[in-house]
Amino acid sequence: MSSVKKIWLILLVMGILMSSSAKISEAKFKLEGDKVAHIVVSALIYDAAYLYCENQDLDRLHCFCYATLATVAAGIFKEEMDDVFDHDDLIADGIGLAIGIAVIELQF
Repeated sequence: MSSVKKIWLILLVMGILMSSSAKISEAKFKLEGDKVAHIVVSALIYDAAYLYCENQDLDRLHCFCYATLATVAAGIFKEEMDDVFDHDDLIADGIGLAIGIAVIELQF
């Protein structure tokens, strides 16, 4: 994948994640310690899952899909386990997912 396509893919994913939440447009999203943890952990889950799939000799598309699924599932599962479902945590998870994708895509 060319560098231009990688950048467009990253921008597309980030745009979808950011536009999918009305809370961001209302400027209620605050980057606090808990949100930073969600961002970092989501990026790490994505990258770890992607590299695991890659080591299993799966193609890039399958690695992308499985790593994305693992990251989203972990974020939703964590929120379901909390007493209060916080949509801002899911936004932070989405930002972490986008960062994880950017790290993998810009690495190669």
